[in-house]
Formats: sequence, C-alpha cells, structure tokens
Amino acid sequence: MSIELRHLEDKDCALVAKMHNSNIPAGTMNTLGNDFTELIFRTLAVSRSGFCLLAEENGQIIGIIAGTVSMKGFYREFFRQYPFKAPWFLLTKLLNPVVLKKVYHLSRYPWAFPDLPTAEGISFVVVPEYRKTGLTFLLWQKKAEAFKALGINCVRICIHSSLTRNQWFFEKIGLKCQGEVHFTKTEGMKVYSWDLNSFNSGVI
Repeated sequence: MSIELRHLEDKDCALVAKMHNSNIPAGTMNTLGNDFTELIFRTLAVSRSGFCLLAEENGQIIGIIAGTVSMKGFYREFFRQYPFKAPWFLLTKLLNPVVLKKVYHLSRYPWAFPDLPTAEGISFVVVPEYRKTGLTFLLWQKKAEAFKALGINCVRICIHSSLTRNQWFFEKIGLKCQGEVHFTKTEGMKVYSWDLNSFNSGVI
C-alpha cells in the first residue's frame, strides 16, 4: 500500500463533500446536504484556522481528515467567504423541523460542556475497502500531528450515538467520552475529548 497525503484543493471539494456525506450518513453535514458540505470544504481549503488532508493511492482519494482550532472562528471564516450562499443553503434545510431541531441542539452543545477544548475534528473518512488495512490508524496519527502543528494538544470529537464500532475505536486510542447530546428520544451524539499527549499509539 503506497499512500500519499496532500492538502485539500478547491478542485477536490465537490467530490470530497459527497465522500464525507456518503461515508457518514448520520452526520450533521449530510443532514444539511452536499451543497452546504461542499462550501464547508471550500472554506477548509483556504482556512487559517483549519486544515483538511487527503489520503490518496494511485490518484484515488481514499481518506479525509479535517479539523479546526476553533469552530467559532471557522464559522466566521465560512460565513465571511459565503455571506449569501451559506445562509441560503442553510435556510432551505432548516425549513424541515427535524433538521432545525438537530441543528439547534448542535449549536448549543458547547455550552453544556464548557470545559471542552475549542479545537474540534470536522471530518474523518476512510473508504470501506481500506478500513482493515491500517489506514484508519495511520490517519488518526496524521490528524494528531496536524493539530499539534497548530499548537493544539486537546481536541473535541463528536460522533453519532448509533456508531458504536467507532466509539469502541475512540476509546481504544484514548479518547474520553464526556457525555451525550440528545436530538430526539432515539437520536443523539456522543462528545469526546482527545488528549493528543496521551494518544495510544500502540493500539494496533
């Protein structure tokens, strides 16, 4: 397996948005649609507060890692870059009461966990055929390195409550569950903190 890592470019964003949403169907960005997600990645491609790296093999994108030192700062960049498109795409989705309720809880969860770090993971994708090759763990290592390069030592990570396999992996590599946010009686997300200095590099 010959894997290369490179930075996200604007030309990648439409494909990367679709990859993110198809591989994380329960995620927030999928709820808001591919058009909105594409704008998120276009902002990441030029962001001063975030990063997005792509894993490639033979020119094919097989993995995505992304994060930001501050979601508040990143959203400022996002709406500054797309002052008309972003609110329009968002508004069309928020007309759905289910989506509105989910976005409301997501926007308020940092207040429920005031001790969490401001840095946050935005995307982590490994395409299905590479998930048992060691690429997943390699990209977690690279994600830790990318955050550390920005001066970050602790990160918050959110994941849909239904993704129990992912939660098991999180805990194996040293992430700590800080609680859960409920969107409905049957749907929610778990909130983790990730101390990069105690990252369990020997799990695999």
